[in-house]
Amino acid sequence: MPHKYHESQVRRTDAVEPSEEEKQTQEKPAQKEQSEEEKQMREKRRERTERGREVGAEEADAGEKT
Repeated sequence: MPHKYHESQVRRTDAVEPSEEEKQTQEKPAQKEQSEEEKQMREKRRERTERGREVGAEEADAGEKT
């Protein structure tokens, strides 16, 4: 039995619903905020490690605990 629609027509009608990739791109603004927070956390961590190298790891650890 022949198909009712041509393959290109079926794809076009399927494209009306957003694909998984499109759904993820729509959700990206929320992920962008998270990544901004992650950048700040990484920056703080990097500053701590740099300070630790300058001062000495033991002194930096003692300073964070108090």
